[in-house]
Amino acid sequence: MNAPARQSATPLASLGVEDLITLTERLTGLLARETTLLAERRPAALADTREEKERLAAIYAREMAAFKANAARLRAHQPGPIERLKQATAKFRQAMDAHTIRLSAMKTVTDRVIQAIGEEVAKRNRPMHGYDKNALMSPIYGSRSTARPATLALNQVI
Repeated sequence: MNAPARQSATPLASLGVEDLITLTERLTGLLARETTLLAERRPAALADTREEKERLAAIYAREMAAFKANAARLRAHQPGPIERLKQATAKFRQAMDAHTIRLSAMKTVTDRVIQAIGEEVAKRNRPMHGYDKNALMSPIYGSRSTARPATLALNQVI
């Protein structure tokens, strides 16, 4: 299928139902592959599919909006291809849901790791207090109050 491989300059609503079914199946496959990569804890490998996914998703969104806006175009097709498009779209939505759940889980784990690291760094920068020879509270190992705080940054873009 060559139609979804066209650049974003493709005219609105230029794909036929069969091309849209193929496009939807390709997007579903990409999402399934990304979900597998996330399950295998290989999020860096997502960069390999990002460009194609964004391009196909833009075409998909544009074409689906055009199909919805032009109900007469849908009625012009036989019920068989329309039913297959509905089935492909249902599978695509299931793949999106699974992908969203996996991404959410990965984000939660990453956020918790960053939070734990930040808490540990903060704990280490706090001076430990004890009693000195005059029974006054003071840092045990000298003054660590001059220690510079550590900074952490989290890039939340996946």
